[in-house]
Amino acid sequence: MNDLSNKILERINDEKLAPRPAWQFAWKNRIYWGLWALSLAFASAASSAILFSLANSGWEFSELTHDGTASFMLSVLPTVWIVVMGVVLFLAYENYRQTKHGYRIPFMVAVGLSLLGATVGGVVLYAAGIGQLVDEDFGGRFPAYKTVMARQQSSWVHPDRGLLAGEVMDVDGDFRSFRIKSFDGTIWILGGDDLTPKSRELLLRHKFVRVVGFMMDDGNGNLVFKPCFVFPWEIKGGVSDRLISVRMQERSEPPAVPVVPFERKIGAVRSTDCKGVRPYDYLRRLQDGQR
Repeated sequence: MNDLSNKILERINDEKLAPRPAWQFAWKNRIYWGLWALSLAFASAASSAILFSLANSGWEFSELTHDGTASFMLSVLPTVWIVVMGVVLFLAYENYRQTKHGYRIPFMVAVGLSLLGATVGGVVLYAAGIGQLVDEDFGGRFPAYKTVMARQQSSWVHPDRGLLAGEVMDVDGDFRSFRIKSFDGTIWILGGDDLTPKSRELLLRHKFVRVVGFMMDDGNGNLVFKPCFVFPWEIKGGVSDRLISVRMQERSEPPAVPVVPFERKIGAVRSTDCKGVRPYDYLRRLQDGQR
């Protein structure tokens, strides 16, 4: 014991070691706790972006927009935010380990608690509309990144596949025709004779819509897009969606769309052509649940 004590004293003298004040350890502990909290906050923001991406990936329309479940999952998986969340959670764990008692917590327990905290924080931020801001304002700053709504828009401008989406410009008084400016900037004049009453109601209530139909010959050798179903273009868990909902609640009547007369593009007799759109029964049930 004497030899060990002497060796320790010699090393202290040789390396000129001196005790540090307690306040330095206290501040170091506080700094690491602060870095852990900051890392957890970033992880929560990434989690909210993941939730926003998944909620707005168009699950209900996957049979229309993609060839199969695998291709749909690959296209909607928010890989960037999952990687960001994983990296930040690792940093959170490393900072937590540097705290006073951080070494006592097993790795899996520390990571699990951090993941739970990030998930709960992500749900709160998503409900507050922060997920949309993270995805569009932060993610949109990177040229290689494509926001979830941009991916949705590109999936819905395929008239050859019966998909069209964009801004409702105007509707005529008898729903014989209406105009839509699709997300690629093209203006479409569509006939409304075969639209269901629910489709017509949604067409008036929403400024941006999705239209399901098919391309057909108008009898003069011209291809026209025949609309069969109209669905609202909604943003779930986003700032825009919440503001639109508030404005809608303030109105006693649905917002009016300007009434403009148009030349009829499709005959007035209601046809059964839309029953050939697949999956027809599913689309009818899905539309009945829209507000």
